[in-house]
Amino acid sequence: MLRIDSRESTYERLGYITESDWEPMRPYITDFAYYDSSKKLCVAIEIDEPYSFETKTPIHINDRSRNRFFLDNNWILLRFAEIQIVKYPDRCCNLIKEVVKVLTEDISNLKSLKSIVPTENKWSYESSLELISINFRNSYLGEIRNFKANDIGTTISLALLKLYGFGQ
Repeated sequence: MLRIDSRESTYERLGYITESDWEPMRPYITDFAYYDSSKKLCVAIEIDEPYSFETKTPIHINDRSRNRFFLDNNWILLRFAEIQIVKYPDRCCNLIKEVVKVLTEDISNLKSLKSIVPTENKWSYESSLELISINFRNSYLGEIRNFKANDIGTTISLALLKLYGFGQ
């Protein structure tokens, strides 16, 4: 299995999913998933934000148990910061595409895979509180004219459809 955290430019080699692993007990649901049954490949795509809009509380400070769940169930885990998806949607989608391509065509190229998404620092509880105090998420979500919560989802979903060969 592979864990790629674009927030930290971290790459780890892991394994593949088996058909019987597809429906285990699931305490977590990924934001997006790419599944290729012929390759027995399942990619979880997580988009993290530093705090909740509704409660103004820090989130995604420590996702170790969530990560461990996906990794223990043989998922490939790609993790992006929300700001990366908003500011660089095409680069994020291209990184997803390149990861899937390397894993399905030639895994020996894994070490040469380079992130084309600018790195974002992972936030701590304290830095998340600072981001809340300045309404940081509004600073980049406001850059999207008529931003809707599902705009990010639409971008990722269309990229995943292209991976499956639709809309080329």
